[in-house]
Amino acid sequence: MRQRPDVGQGQAAGDSPAVPFIIGAALFLQTLDGQAIATVLPAAAASFGVPPLTLNLALAIYFAGAAAFLPISGWCADRFGSRTTLQAAIVGFMIGSAICGISSTPTELMAGRLLQGISGAGLLPVGRLILLRTSTRSELVQRLTNLTIPPLLGPLVGPLLGGAAATYASWRLIFALNIAVGFAGLALVRRLVPNLTEPDQERFDWLGTIASALCLTSLVFLLERIGHRSSSVSIDLALLALSAGSAAVYRWHYRRAPAPILDFSLLKLPTFRAGTVGGIFFRLSIGAEPFLYAMLFQVGMGYSALTSGMLTLATSIGMVAMRTTSVRLIRSLGFRPVLLVNTCLCAATLAIPATFTHSTPFALLVAVLLGRGFLRSLQLNALNSITYAEPPKARMSAASSIAATIQQVAQGMSLAAAATLIALAQRTLEFDVREAIGFAFCALALFSLFSLPFFYRLARDAGAELTGAASSPATDEA
Repeated sequence: MRQRPDVGQGQAAGDSPAVPFIIGAALFLQTLDGQAIATVLPAAAASFGVPPLTLNLALAIYFAGAAAFLPISGWCADRFGSRTTLQAAIVGFMIGSAICGISSTPTELMAGRLLQGISGAGLLPVGRLILLRTSTRSELVQRLTNLTIPPLLGPLVGPLLGGAAATYASWRLIFALNIAVGFAGLALVRRLVPNLTEPDQERFDWLGTIASALCLTSLVFLLERIGHRSSSVSIDLALLALSAGSAAVYRWHYRRAPAPILDFSLLKLPTFRAGTVGGIFFRLSIGAEPFLYAMLFQVGMGYSALTSGMLTLATSIGMVAMRTTSVRLIRSLGFRPVLLVNTCLCAATLAIPATFTHSTPFALLVAVLLGRGFLRSLQLNALNSITYAEPPKARMSAASSIAATIQQVAQGMSLAAAATLIALAQRTLEFDVREAIGFAFCALALFSLFSLPFFYRLARDAGAELTGAASSPATDEA
């Protein structure tokens, strides 16, 4: 049973239809930053006097920090309260943004991004956990969809604002914007978000937390380093040994711990396994998109940062436009058909940018990216919903933590994979930079198809209780 310390305000807020949008407003901070920094990366690299691929670490280090601290986000929300944890995450993100904004070296920028990643670990899983605990099964698809609408404004305005800042002022302005948005988010969260806690909480799993953090962060850094020509074999082997060793420690500990920080027994649930493990391959393909678009349009095709941001804006417009339609499609067709067909369509639209050249009509570029946004939105909504079809509410904290951890690691690995593919294509296949970026698009598109077997094994009525097709008092309160 959960407690609601703020009885009047918390009860009202928890049941209010505005809560998904308020929590989503906090997540907007994260997506705005991620999209904007991807757009200004070439400009930031030029100001520091380093190659653009070098600053890819600024993207990867964010995901490494998030991966390390995501497992404990659910525990912190249960122990200190969901609203308290969410507010602390926003404050930490603002401090990290300030460090990035005043950085004078790539190292200082990396430090700020690391703090942003650590703080960002408390945004998505904690916000989603509040909805999971205050929603019935039949409400979940719609409320999770509403949750994602404000974060989609980040991809909508982030590339445009980042491109304008880099072109006409300074790329550092995007971090000042983060701070302003953070203050607004703090006020909304404090006023309207309930402070849910879990009194019957297990003891904190220190050994599991340390082992999982070492494993995940060393893996992300290892993959990021592979694409660099100057990568040291000895350091790479050390990272590989650290990742494998800490994974072995966690596996040993997991079999003995009464309440491991990452509860992999949830993967026995078919829908949870499809949404998380199957979703890895799709998230590997989308995590690198902002980086690849910025590289393609600015470095490969010579567009300005502002033009690049305007083009990327088309994807975000498509995602926002599809949000309400995606709920109806899922309810009418079911999760399994949507995931199977849309996976193939998403792979096709991800590969098409590999054909873009200086002679490609601007209208065609926009049309392809707009369609990509439609399909990407539908896939994410289906994955985010089917993941929580079966876990009981008593285990929603564990489910949210492990799902968010897998998602962040997949996105962090996608950035590393994209940079590696570009570097290998240039080094081994002797492609020019535009061809190498296109090679990365195609490789990630093909890799996303590996999710198909997980979706194919779903039952035909999988997730029916989420769409209302099989709702009952028992399933709603599971």
